[in-house]
Amino acid sequence: MLVIFDVDGTLTRTSDLNRRALAQAFELALGVPLPSQDWSEYPRVSASGLVEDGARRALGRPCTDEERAAVRDRFVELVATALFSLKDPLEVPGAVRAFERLRRGGHAVALAAGDWRESAEIKLERAGFELAGIPMASADDALGRGEIIALALARAGGREAHPQVVYVGDGVWDVLAARDLGLAVVGVDRDGQAGLRDAGVQDILPSFEDYLQLESHLMRALQRVAAPRRLS
Repeated sequence: MLVIFDVDGTLTRTSDLNRRALAQAFELALGVPLPSQDWSEYPRVSASGLVEDGARRALGRPCTDEERAAVRDRFVELVATALFSLKDPLEVPGAVRAFERLRRGGHAVALAAGDWRESAEIKLERAGFELAGIPMASADDALGRGEIIALALARAGGREAHPQVVYVGDGVWDVLAARDLGLAVVGVDRDGQAGLRDAGVQDILPSFEDYLQLESHLMRALQRVAAPRRLS
């Protein structure tokens, strides 16, 4: 089994940090406010997708290559600075241990980060994850979540190497993108407010502290994808 993980809000408690940093980096680099910090309002919910779609709304045109790089660089600086002074635990409870137990148990893991790779790695390493040899796709590679997830799968060897694939994420936009790719989905929702249940996600974890619960949800999600649909 291959388990593809989202990063922010799934493995690390950085969703709010991301929203603040991206809005600040956008305004510092482009001189205009990001039109909205509600990411569900954008068609492509990745850091690069938000910048591109936000620029079209705020400036009436696409970003230049220089502007994209400027937003990205500002964002990475803001995230690194914020994490330097952060004292609270960064991992979603149990995530580091669960990540390693999956690998030790013979499962493959990969990362599909909606963030740019550099800042995603900063957050993951700061939280205690060992990233050596882990396939990853990020907002550096594509604008849309579906493309990022598909690329993470391809870099892990694809369906030929991993007939059973589960995506684990916390955002409605990314779990729907994974489901559109035909992947089994497990949601992570720490406070019951993410809207995953309303989006049709049936397997939802509050954290990774109970590893057996994680394994149970992974297997149930795979069974649901494999089960033939009944005709109404």
